[in-house]
Amino acid sequence: MILLFDSLLGNFLTFYPRGKGRFGFRQQERSSRGCKDMQKGLKKLIIWVVILACGYFILSHHFIFIGKDLRVLKKSHLTLEYTIFSTQGKSIESIMNVDDMRKDGIGNLLVEEGKITEEQLEAILEKYR
Repeated sequence: MILLFDSLLGNFLTFYPRGKGRFGFRQQERSSRGCKDMQKGLKKLIIWVVILACGYFILSHHFIFIGKDLRVLKKSHLTLEYTIFSTQGKSIESIMNVDDMRKDGIGNLLVEEGKITEEQLEAILEKYR
């Protein structure tokens, strides 16, 4: 047996049988195997990061259907409440009656879509102040 200095472990000395690395693999086999394991781990990490980013996006935005159009509105805090909201068949008063949606700015979306005017929005908001 030959005493070799393992540069990967710094100051620690490791004993290797001649011609073989750790676990009985040759040096080249060990490094390619470690690379494949690292790629698998990195792929899992990237998948988890994408899943968590999508979850965060869903928690932090309202998806509002105004007619056939889908509009996205930023939430004031992370929640699942009113994540998907449809204005179909609802009056302007009932839409504006939802505190979270009103505070997050659904009135401005209704003005942009031409459902109400700026003056109507101000009159409705005045009721809740």
